[in-house]
Amino acid sequence: MNRIITDNHAIYFLLEQAEALPANYSIDHVKELEHEESFYVIVYLAAGRSFTAFESKGYLQDKNILPGMLQLLQGLPADKLPEELLLQAIKLVENKIHSKDNSRFYFDAH
Repeated sequence: MNRIITDNHAIYFLLEQAEALPANYSIDHVKELEHEESFYVIVYLAAGRSFTAFESKGYLQDKNILPGMLQLLQGLPADKLPEELLLQAIKLVENKIHSKDNSRFYFDAH
């Protein structure tokens, strides 16, 4: 299941739990985070001092979750995120899809 989270307090708490808070709040950030079987791409906009998180819950069990997140990001209206940050977020998801961390590429040779 993919969803967009815009609650700054919830996202801040998530980042705090994962010890992944930004070191500098005066610049924009895009980061990925794995937490409790969910994959997140979190965008911080310094101008608005706001977070937006894109969550893929259960991405290890369902191979279609991450491609769904990619579609969600690609379908965002142009006014939601600056293009540069959106492209960074898309790249993080693409890298996750193609990485060996993705369970779809795991097999047992025994």
